[in-house]
Amino acid sequence: MDKLTSPEHKRGILVTGQAGVGKSGVIHQTMEALIQKSVPLIAFRVDRLTPTQSPNQVGEQLENLPTSPAHVLGNIAQGGDCVLVIDQLDAVSTASGRISDFFDCIEQIVDQAKDYPKMRLLLACRKFDLDYDYRLKRLTGEKGIADMVPINPLSHEKVQDVVAQLGLNSISLNKKQLELLSIPLHLRLLAEVAEGSKANVLNFTTAKDIYDKFWDYKKDIIDRRGNYDHWTDVIYTLCDSMSKKQRLSVPKARVDRYGKTAELMTSEHILVSDGHQYSFFHESFFDYAFARRFAGKEEELLNFLGSGEQQHLFRRAQVRQILVYERDAERDRYLADLQALITSPNVRFHIKKVVFALLAALDDPTPEEWEIIAPLIGNQADPITQQVWQTLRSSVHWFQLLDSLGLIEQWLRDESEERIEQTVTLLSIMQRQIPAQVAELAEPFIGVSEAWRDRLNYLIQRAEIVTERRFFDFFLRLIHAGILDQPRRIINSNHDFWRQIYSLRQQRPDWACEAISCYLNRYLNLSLAAGQPNLFDRNSGTLPHSQFGEQIVMASARQAPRAFIEHLFPFMLRVMELTSIRENNPPLPDSVWYDRDYGKGYDINHALLSGMEEALSDLAANHPEDFSILAEQQLRSSNFETIQFLLIRAYTANGERFADEA
Repeated sequence: MDKLTSPEHKRGILVTGQAGVGKSGVIHQTMEALIQKSVPLIAFRVDRLTPTQSPNQVGEQLENLPTSPAHVLGNIAQGGDCVLVIDQLDAVSTASGRISDFFDCIEQIVDQAKDYPKMRLLLACRKFDLDYDYRLKRLTGEKGIADMVPINPLSHEKVQDVVAQLGLNSISLNKKQLELLSIPLHLRLLAEVAEGSKANVLNFTTAKDIYDKFWDYKKDIIDRRGNYDHWTDVIYTLCDSMSKKQRLSVPKARVDRYGKTAELMTSEHILVSDGHQYSFFHESFFDYAFARRFAGKEEELLNFLGSGEQQHLFRRAQVRQILVYERDAERDRYLADLQALITSPNVRFHIKKVVFALLAALDDPTPEEWEIIAPLIGNQADPITQQVWQTLRSSVHWFQLLDSLGLIEQWLRDESEERIEQTVTLLSIMQRQIPAQVAELAEPFIGVSEAWRDRLNYLIQRAEIVTERRFFDFFLRLIHAGILDQPRRIINSNHDFWRQIYSLRQQRPDWACEAISCYLNRYLNLSLAAGQPNLFDRNSGTLPHSQFGEQIVMASARQAPRAFIEHLFPFMLRVMELTSIRENNPPLPDSVWYDRDYGKGYDINHALLSGMEEALSDLAANHPEDFSILAEQQLRSSNFETIQFLLIRAYTANGERFADEA
């Protein structure tokens, strides 16, 4: 609601999440809130429409509207605020949608909404389809019309609360069960089963087990209420018709012979009656029922697909349904079908892409699955090889499986340069999710060769340094070892140290101070090795120039003054000792900070002095006792004039407290 009603956000909101997480529920609650505010809206579900290329015909299907729903809503609102709601966009996805050609019409309706400045869009789509359909991705891209709002699963604590309220032993739930029940649809199915019996309700390990329990429970109710025993007849007739017609709703006439059972199933919320059509209460139940129907036939999936001409887009969703069901119910059959699908020359590439997308979405890939796809990882020009790598790059679970098998380390030491480069790219992608693990794998290659120097630079350029302390320590070690050394005049700014730590200044300014100290000490050592004690010297100093250094130094000093003093004061003292001018009696000036600008300086050394002045002043003002100890132990007795300058500036920050000392 905040995003829909705020002019600061995009025109649209796209609600996304996995199947059953509650997207339509969120849409419904938002619509209720809009209605309470008297905001005009029109809402429709894509999966309940007959595909057409005309937005006007979509209007006709929505209570006989005279034209496109966007135009009707715009005219009703008369230039005022209004919201067009489009649910179930995944029905038109190329990844697993049933009516992908219908997308063009829906896109026209979205474009028509842009003609009305105050019309907002509220959209919903499954995350799987959003990830694998470039057309849907455009909606939330940089130039897209919508901001993405993820709907997250329930917390494990909430799941346990609900399960306990059902009278079940919530403490006995393991992590896998909690994750399954964090999907509200699964929790709802379990709740219905628990209403009939508490016995053995919690002995499930997969989503299929939950659907099995729900199936048996509801079938028993229907049988007892009607004594017709046509439960499977109704469901399988609907599944067959939906598969044949490539639609998720079926004319009621298809099940006329089982009419009484169908009516009972509607009253039990298994079926939804929409005019003259029947559909299942949720698309996920259709997926389960269709796959269960297929499993009962004992047919090979390759034979089901038939020839290439029969492998139309609708088959994508069916293949995915069947594989998901088989993986839980018949693992050997699943593995055989998996191997056949991705290796058979008779399977069209768009089907194979769906299989790899399914593999990428697994949260528990197995060595057996890896054994099937491993032989396909050879020729980089091969589209199937590219799909294997895409699967590995998109899933931290696959990465961890391969690491547990010792393959990541093996590939990093491979004789093939191409294999090493692919693996380093994989490390860079995984760094933000498992930074410590990436650091452990990459660290042994520090100082191995020039090629590995370039690879480690590549890894750091794409890394999020702030993610985890173990990776940050790895970053510091790279600086100390000289792996990240750059020429004095940087040509490629992506290699700039200051850009690499840019996010630290706000998120972990204390780490930023530590990194700056490590970096400056590294270049001081390089400068000393070259015979120049002043690394800041404009002619012969070693420190590379950067346009970001000054602002990051100052931001770090202000955000983490104690850390700035801890890490940068020893460095500054070292520079003063090396560059001191010993011609007269103490306090001794130094060639770096002897000439001090009033106000803002223009070099990193001026920023260091200003930052230290601010950090010490902050300590004196806000923690005077701590500053007093520091002044007594390190500042007052110093023979360096710059230190005396910093001391007197810090005293002025708390004049009343330090008047006598000053």
